[in-house]
Amino acid sequence: MSESPDTIYMIDEIELRPGRLEPFLEAFRARYLPIAEQRGMSLLHTWITPPEGPPDLGETVLLVWGLAGIPGFWRMRSQTGTPGIAEWWRECETFSVRRTRRFAVAPEAREGYLAAGRVHA
Repeated sequence: MSESPDTIYMIDEIELRPGRLEPFLEAFRARYLPIAEQRGMSLLHTWITPPEGPPDLGETVLLVWGLAGIPGFWRMRSQTGTPGIAEWWRECETFSVRRTRRFAVAPEAREGYLAAGRVHA
């Protein structure tokens, strides 16, 4: 997927337990990424924070996904029951202490989404 003005960005923030970064990334690439791609999710960035830290401190992984506008968002949402998704998030709990998911659009695209009728406050 190439980014466009209609791209909806989905940001997963996963706070990991200490020492779980590499096992998480391996499991993510092997088990979740293929399912996500089948759902129309395009992984744009994988970021780790902090860049360097003490070994007893867990890292946070930021996964930035691109969705092809409103149709791409609903395509992804309509496949929430895809086999493997619930299993992945249960497995993710063994690596993480907390996770959040946010959606964002470029400022110039927001008006089009407001006209579509539903925006989180």
